[in-house]
Amino acid sequence: MEQKKIMWVKWDTVCLPKEKGGLGIRDIKNFNLTLLGKWRWNLFHHQWELWAQVLDSKYGGWRNLDEDRRGNNESFWWQDLSSMFQPLQEGNWFQNGISWKVGCRARVRFWEDRWKDDGVPLMLKYPKLYLISCQQEQFIQQMGRFSNAGCEWSFQWRQSLFDAEIDVADKFLGDTEGISIHPGR
Repeated sequence: MEQKKIMWVKWDTVCLPKEKGGLGIRDIKNFNLTLLGKWRWNLFHHQWELWAQVLDSKYGGWRNLDEDRRGNNESFWWQDLSSMFQPLQEGNWFQNGISWKVGCRARVRFWEDRWKDDGVPLMLKYPKLYLISCQQEQFIQQMGRFSNAGCEWSFQWRQSLFDAEIDVADKFLGDTEGISIHPGR
């Protein structure tokens, strides 16, 4: 008696288009990651709308997605959205795949957000300067004057810089000098 066996096929093959020998089924994991990435994008770009303000008041908004924290009051959807952007997850593709074009709007925080090309917040890159800054939690628009010719930063410190901080401050000024700000955006 002849038994019929199940023919197993790799999931990658099943997800190929029909023209390439697959069944044309979407890979649900990648599709879910894409939709979660779209939610994060929309949270940033529509943060002044009512639905985004509700999420901001309940969970802390798009800025808190990068923080590794778990609360009992978070929905499963928000937990999935948050876990997608943790360093150990597959979510780094989103953070690595975006670049900031900074304008003069009050959306991007100078010290806390990852708006520089290297993706590292200035508060992590220059922690000593952040601690003595009078402008913590300030938006880029509040940090100086901007024109088409460039930006003129106006940094304010709680104290005079010590000799050990001069080298760090020099590197910081060099790091913020060549930044292009797009005032019309």
